[in-house]
Amino acid sequence: MALITKKSFLDIFNVKKDIELYIGMGNPDAKIHFVGCETKDEGDNDIINREIRQNYLHWQDIVHNYNHLTNAFDPILLKRTNPLDGFNPFSPLLYAPTLAIVNRNFGGRTYAGMERMIRKITGEDHRARETEDYSKSMFSKIFISELNHVPARNYNESNFDLDTYLSNKDYEPLSDFYKSFDTTILYCGKNKKYVGTSNSEQREQLVSIYLSGTISHQVINDIEVYSNSEGKKLILTRHFSSGFGDEMAQTIANINETNL
Repeated sequence: MALITKKSFLDIFNVKKDIELYIGMGNPDAKIHFVGCETKDEGDNDIINREIRQNYLHWQDIVHNYNHLTNAFDPILLKRTNPLDGFNPFSPLLYAPTLAIVNRNFGGRTYAGMERMIRKITGEDHRARETEDYSKSMFSKIFISELNHVPARNYNESNFDLDTYLSNKDYEPLSDFYKSFDTTILYCGKNKKYVGTSNSEQREQLVSIYLSGTISHQVINDIEVYSNSEGKKLILTRHFSSGFGDEMAQTIANINETNL
């Protein structure tokens, strides 16, 4: 079987797009999609180039030249020609400079919260820092993207404006792909700067990026949940970094498994 089979993802590359289009990282065939505020600016322009600016080029190259492979961690993907060599978008932590940063205070990092979340959902121990066996990697179970494609040190320094994002419709080439996931979790969902307010036109437009059809809305333990007639869900919750504990992860896992 090919590395990537999801048609809505492959269709992105049927016609030439802006080569700086940011799509995301992880497994495009996954059922779970995590959406954050923006990539954290660690002051390393090389990492930003690899993860953000070259993201479309990485995926385009894999779809066109390497999709016949059967292992997303095949070493050949790290040995591609410059400037794609050394980075594999199936897992950003295969890139040594990124892994070194993440290893510092890992417990307080977003990836540690994602691990906790995935363990609750799958009941299995999938590790973000797994580099040998893709089936044991957290990134085999998820796809991650960001609302804002411009890195920032934190959301207070971010240039993100929801009205501008929605009116520019930069997300349109990706919306069919984003709608393909069974569950999308916006882990910036407590910040109105990114998700607007409940029942607002902004929120309605944002939800329509990830869900289609008739949509219902519930609030469960301060977590907002949108679902459609197909059973797909959009869950708005707090950030996965420090303070995101087992209890909240279990609540979201329970919501994920419930037909609301």
